[in-house]
Amino acid sequence: MKWLVLICFLLSFNANAQEGRCPADESLAIDKLEQELNDCAVVDYGKDEWQTSEMLKAYDRSIDCMQKVAHHIFDKYYTHYNASVKKNFDNYVSAATDISFDINQRSDMGRSIRLAEVYVLEAAGRTHFMVKNLVGEYIKEIRDECNEIHEFDN
Repeated sequence: MKWLVLICFLLSFNANAQEGRCPADESLAIDKLEQELNDCAVVDYGKDEWQTSEMLKAYDRSIDCMQKVAHHIFDKYYTHYNASVKKNFDNYVSAATDISFDINQRSDMGRSIRLAEVYVLEAAGRTHFMVKNLVGEYIKEIRDECNEIHEFDN
């Protein structure tokens, strides 16, 4: 019986989600942003021997790329509040970096035992994850809003 209720819920949710549809050109533009994010999120350490400095640079390149995708989103979909949205996002990236290092290395115990470069990489990875998820949330919200605004277009 539980399975039947779950299946009915999922089917009704899916039906409701499909009611509003973005126009094809707008949907493709959102898909392109999502693909750009996925391309940026790939951390390419290079083909040579992996050194910590190169790995950190790879994370930095990926995060910078994701920031550019976010700014592209803001330029296209947040024109009215563009400057403040960009500033808030950039502040988030900076705070995410600081928080990641706080979590990994700045506790009383961590600062004495987590001195190795691997913990710097772990913090960079956490920042990367946080930024990717946030940009993904912006894209998801734009897609949802597009579906909502075109819900009754036919």
